Amino acid sequence: MNQNFLKHINKYHPIQWLLKSVELSRKNNSKFKNKLNISSSSAFLVIMSDIAIRVSQNDKLYGNIPTDKEYEDFISIYVNTQSSTHTQLLQEYGVLALSLIVTEQLKFQYPSTNLIGRLSLLYAEYEDEIFEITGLKIIHIITILLALMAFYQKPEHYSFEVKHLNIETIDGLKKENIINFLHYFSTDVKSYKTELKNLGFDKRQLYSFRLLEKIPIINFNTDHYILPTLDNLLYSVTSNMNIHLLTYFSKIEKGKKYLDSLGVKFEDYVRLLTNEVFNDIVEARDVVPKETENA
Repeated sequence: MNQNFLKHINKYHPIQWLLKSVELSRKNNSKFKNKLNISSSSAFLVIMSDIAIRVSQNDKLYGNIPTDKEYEDFISIYVNTQSSTHTQLLQEYGVLALSLIVTEQLKFQYPSTNLIGRLSLLYAEYEDEIFEITGLKIIHIITILLALMAFYQKPEHYSFEVKHLNIETIDGLKKENIINFLHYFSTDVKSYKTELKNLGFDKRQLYSFRLLEKIPIINFNTDHYILPTLDNLLYSVTSNMNIHLLTYFSKIEKGKKYLDSLGVKFEDYVRLLTNEVFNDIVEARDVVPKETENA
């Protein structure tokens, strides 16, 4: 591992790096977004958060969070370190390649309403399986997601507790549902490292494994939770629902069956949306010769 990078990461506890991610994530979703450096986009905040959790050996959680300059140095050293083993783009342009790389991260550029709508519509037929996985109905997941998005609108909010979201008169925000949500979508630093170790990944490797895309919330100090980036949470509970379901079905040896069924449902989903825009639809099977592949 690059010793300069390791020394830089170890200036702060992983949670302090995550708090910096919260700060930058909030700015990145504000009206000042166009003034931010491209390296503070959600794509790079996820990479930074993942590496900081896995690699930082600092166990003293106190003091200030990293400065903007220290975050920029984190990304700069990371990119330049990785350039020797990654794409020619990075080798030739280094940090200047960031804007091109971020453009490829389309998952963080879709409107949130589209992603939430897809979760509600496309995955409605897997409601029972989603409930078995998470203990939640789809509407509960959406309600908690919206509550967290609202909570993090306030600049003084860096972490949260169950009580900050709990409203017993709202079904999705009942304490039991919030606890179920956090039980599935959160983990602590030690468990995060352990899971990757069990998967065979070396904690000292700088390549980002992005387990954070599956588990987007980090727990610390018992009942305190950090959401490093809102975009990543949104992606995890919506588009990434496919991965959560595939993991579930694979464990019961029905992964192939699930993928086949989702393919059919996705065709129906596209057909439904297309009919909302166009009045006259011709099915591919009506114009493509038989015995050939078609969507």
